[in-house]
Amino acid sequence: MVKSMLTIKNRVGSFSSSTQFQFDGNPPQYGDIYSAGWNVSPENYLALGDTDVFWGCAQDDTFKVYSSQYYDFCIQVKMKLYEVSPSC
Repeated sequence: MVKSMLTIKNRVGSFSSSTQFQFDGNPPQYGDIYSAGWNVSPENYLALGDTDVFWGCAQDDTFKVYSSQYYDFCIQVKMKLYEVSPSC
């Protein structure tokens, strides 16, 4: 994956206008910030452009990922890729 879109089962990975990482239908949600420019780092981490560091926030029963530190309690996270396929 070289600066491409991130798709799983016809859903596009993007950071929404709230900077939250999510998969929406194709096309991505209106107002999304990033839906293209995904890369795989040399260490097999998901990267957006040149960065492979994102922010994870535990909220209620879920763990949400953001492109920036959305809340004070968020921690830096990396998303390790174990298998990359040209199409899903």
